Amino acid sequence: MRFVILICTAIIAAAFFAASPALSYMGLAMGQGTDCSECHTLSFDEATEMVKSVNAEIEVMEIKTAPVAGLWEITIMARGKRGIAYIDFPKAHIITGSIIDVTTSLNLTTSRLYEISKVEFSDIPLEDALIMGNPEARFKAIVFHDPDCPYCKNLHREMKTLVGEYEDIAFYIKLLPLKKHPTAYKKAKAIVCLRSIALLERSFDGRPLPEPTCETTEVDDTIDLAERLGIVTTPTIILPDGGVVQGFKDRETLLDLIETAGRAMEEMIAQRQAEIEVKRERKLREMEREDFAASLENDTMQGYHEFLGKYPEGRKRMEAIERLSLLIKQSPAKLILYRDYIAAYPDGIDYIPEEHRLLYVGPRELPVYAILELLGEGMSEKKVARRVSSVVGRYKEFSVEEAQKLAELGVPDTIVDAMLEATFKASLREEQARRERQETRLMGEMDQIQAEIYDMQARLEMESSEDPEVMVDTITDEVGTPLLEKIERCTELLRALSTCTRADDINSCRTTAHNVFLCQ
Repeated sequence: MRFVILICTAIIAAAFFAASPALSYMGLAMGQGTDCSECHTLSFDEATEMVKSVNAEIEVMEIKTAPVAGLWEITIMARGKRGIAYIDFPKAHIITGSIIDVTTSLNLTTSRLYEISKVEFSDIPLEDALIMGNPEARFKAIVFHDPDCPYCKNLHREMKTLVGEYEDIAFYIKLLPLKKHPTAYKKAKAIVCLRSIALLERSFDGRPLPEPTCETTEVDDTIDLAERLGIVTTPTIILPDGGVVQGFKDRETLLDLIETAGRAMEEMIAQRQAEIEVKRERKLREMEREDFAASLENDTMQGYHEFLGKYPEGRKRMEAIERLSLLIKQSPAKLILYRDYIAAYPDGIDYIPEEHRLLYVGPRELPVYAILELLGEGMSEKKVARRVSSVVGRYKEFSVEEAQKLAELGVPDTIVDAMLEATFKASLREEQARRERQETRLMGEMDQIQAEIYDMQARLEMESSEDPEVMVDTITDEVGTPLLEKIERCTELLRALSTCTRADDINSCRTTAHNVFLCQ
């Protein structure tokens, strides 16, 4: 058993559900130990109806699956405070208390309460705050004090010790007089008017304070702020990450809370900045790619005839640029590729040195890092394989050696296999088309030879006085036999070519196809 649920009458349980002791259910509901979350649903209206049947003042704020199977976790609000409760899958019980992970001894409910109770640190005005420590300190915390609160006095002492030992910690003190302390309001106003920590400490010592020397609404503003934030007690500490901690904390605990929250806040800020930078770089790359593609299209239109005259294979390259200017818009890898082409090979992509071509596919359209970048952009291996195969299939220039090189460079096997298969199929299609053309030509030759033989037979029958059958056989041997043998030999080669159906026969198939081509 990994989790333990502690049913208790803690502040949350007492404040939210004191009206009904039946809410605490001493056992998990049906479904414990199994993940049935897909089999059950809990609507917002259902949860609200269940909770309000117990206490009409409670509001349901959020519903999510609990860390324990068979339960939903609901975030609730009552008397300005957020809390956590649980509802079982049969919707028969509301459970209050803490869930403890026994493997880590972590109180999951407390951790969750800390997260949902966070406030936005930057939204709290600090103009009226008393500053204890260096205003430029690395870690800052906000503390709500009541001048007549004994726990605030004890915490204040720990704060003062901490600031004296650590220059990178500072406290911003806001005065929150509680109604149960009748003289606290006037004292808070006097302290705020003079911005004096010494007056606050004098109040903590029980000594009298002077009358307020100014008319200010700052104390009232702090009271309103605390009500909005759900702060109802003092001392209350707002940590650097917005976490809310109540009550007295000793020096060691306070230091750990502030440093942990401060580092978490720094990590979150760094992560947000990194995400913003990634988005900015992606946007710049997209803009650059679009501008580059547009310039290619513009150059294609303006310099078409001049380009054709300058390069011996200009038309082919112009068509490639026209086609690939569109591809550049879709893949940043293409932009990298063509920037490299322009810088390293000004004479065009068809003039890349042979030793560099191993990293490229087809007519050098798709480099290996383009394949890897497509995968990095989230495109599935299947989709990348389909796209790459279409390139390979058009140009049939992908060899086993290239496949091995791509595999060594990290291209997945599924993509390499698809490229090999596309190459083989394209080669077979080409050989099949060539074979059909060759068969058509040979059949035409056979018809022509047969026609010539018939003509010669007819002519000899008419002109010769000798035995016609002997003459015909002789001429047929001298004229027809070599041609017919050639036709029969070529036909056998064509039959052999038709058996090429496996990738490992590609070299023999090419040899056979070459022999068929020589059959002329």
